[in-house]
Amino acid sequence: MTREVYRTTFAPGVPTQDVEASLLLAIWGTQSLHGEVQARLDAAHSLDPRGGCCWSVRIGFDDSKNCAGMNANTQSGTASRRVCLSTPQRLTINMTGYVETQNGGFEHAEARVNGQVVASGGSYEEGSGCTMREATASGFSDVSAGEHLIELSASTNDRLYHVGAFWEFHFTWEPLWHHPSSEGSHRLDQVRPGNCENVGR
Repeated sequence: MTREVYRTTFAPGVPTQDVEASLLLAIWGTQSLHGEVQARLDAAHSLDPRGGCCWSVRIGFDDSKNCAGMNANTQSGTASRRVCLSTPQRLTINMTGYVETQNGGFEHAEARVNGQVVASGGSYEEGSGCTMREATASGFSDVSAGEHLIELSASTNDRLYHVGAFWEFHFTWEPLWHHPSSEGSHRLDQVRPGNCENVGR
C-alpha cells in the first residue's frame, strides 16, 4: 500500500485563519463524497500556525478481513527524508497511533534519525479482539549542522485485528544554543530545516 504526503508552504502575508478555513472546507467536501472515516484515514492534515517549523507524516492501514474489512494481508509503510541544517537543532518526534488490543507487538512503528531509534510504539496485549485504542510515543534527537537522514516505518506485523489503524509522526525543530544571549544565537523564525540539494530521497 502506498501513501502520498504533500507539504505546502504559504506566503507570509496569507492569514493563517484563511488557510485553516480553506483546508476545513476541502475536508468537509471530501467527507461528503467518501465518508468521514475514509476522509480521516486518507485526508489527514496538520497546520502549523507559527509557519514552517513543524511537519507531520501519517501511515495508515486498511481494515483487516477478520474485523469486517477487505484486506487479508500484512501491511506496512515507510517514509524517509534527508535534511540539511545550517545550525545545530533538537528534533522532537511525537507519535500518535490507533492500534489493536488483541495482542502486543503489532501495529508497530518507529522513527529513526541517522539510523538510531528515537521513538517507537505498538499494540496492547489485552485479548480484546477487534477493539482499538490510541497509543503514543515520543523522543528527541540533538543533531549537528549538516546532513541527516530521518526514516519512518510502520507495519501491522500480521493480517489480523486492525480497524482504522494508523501511525502519525509529528516533527518539531528547535535551535540548540550554547549561550542563548550570545551574538551567534539564531531565533527559531530565522532557522529553517530544508531538503538537501542534489541528494536522492
